[in-house]
Amino acid sequence: MTKKGVVYGQDKNYNGKLPTKELVKAINKLKKRYQDHSDDTTTVIGFEINGGDGLTSTGSVVMTEFQEWSREKGMDAEYNSNDDLRNIKQRLRNNVDNKNGN
Repeated sequence: MTKKGVVYGQDKNYNGKLPTKELVKAINKLKKRYQDHSDDTTTVIGFEINGGDGLTSTGSVVMTEFQEWSREKGMDAEYNSNDDLRNIKQRLRNNVDNKNGN
């Protein structure tokens, strides 16, 4: 079953691997936003960090720790590279075109 709620995200405009320092800043912003979330009408269901051409080896460890922290709270955390985002956008365009008969 799909959960409904809010996904908080951070987009980073980077070419090359996303620096660990930037990843940590993004994660800290997302955690702060989660702590400050006080809207009883919506539930935070996850986090998304987008940008760069992948994570450094240290960044991968940091992201794994953030994903574990999120899972402990019943949420999801995802990282999408620039290539992942392009593929997602193309898939969405194709779905719309197919529905519209283009």
